[in-house]
Amino acid sequence: MKKTLFIILSVVAILLFSGCSSIGITDVQPVSLEFKNPTKVVYGTNRTNYDEQNQIYKDPIEYEIPEDSVKGVVKKLLSLTYKKYEGNIDASPINDYIVMYDNDNNFVTIQIGSLNEDGMHYELVGIDAFIDYLMQVVTPKGGKFYTIQEAYDQGLLTLENLNLLHKYHERVQIQLELDSIFEGAIKKTRLAELINDYPNATLENINIDKYYGKYESAYAVKISVTFYIYGGIVSETIEGLEFVFNGPSTLIWCDTK
Repeated sequence: MKKTLFIILSVVAILLFSGCSSIGITDVQPVSLEFKNPTKVVYGTNRTNYDEQNQIYKDPIEYEIPEDSVKGVVKKLLSLTYKKYEGNIDASPINDYIVMYDNDNNFVTIQIGSLNEDGMHYELVGIDAFIDYLMQVVTPKGGKFYTIQEAYDQGLLTLENLNLLHKYHERVQIQLELDSIFEGAIKKTRLAELINDYPNATLENINIDKYYGKYESAYAVKISVTFYIYGGIVSETIEGLEFVFNGPSTLIWCDTK
């Protein structure tokens, strides 16, 4: 009798589910229990990597979710639902996803956005609000500048980092791209330093003339202010490596969380 009742209830559940237009995200993209309480979460997106010249979205950039926001991100992610429609819809050039890691560094990837599966189209409900939330979470709340020497002395740059940074300084033809989230954060940090002495200064007065790469959590930039008059060529030598600056010096920016 119990077995018969179980079968009947299972059939009813399947029929009810098949008739629903709203489906949980993990019903389409299953997530095992160990990943629902992850040790690390990463948000990947190409929204911040748009090539203006060629008008295309390039490869996604990955941002680690701060530890104090992991539970909130996972809770919101697992509560998302899809609306199901018949037929397929062309895929968007925007690529958003979440990667969740367990204690053994195994991971599962969840696509955030619409999906086409078995002739059906799944449209994620509330995606815009969730993306806005993720952007707020991964955007640095503040930062601090250091000279190269200060960054090295404080362990923000290793000797290996220093050698690579020197190579980029020497080979001016190397062009590295700074993503828009950190470009904005770095400019805002510089503006905050200026605003007391120059209350009319704006972000328009701040230029990142050159980006020399990311080293762990440190970003090396040559940053200038439009109304500053800079001196001539100066240099500093660190661990036998000479860094030559023509105009503003290279600064090391770190997220202060």
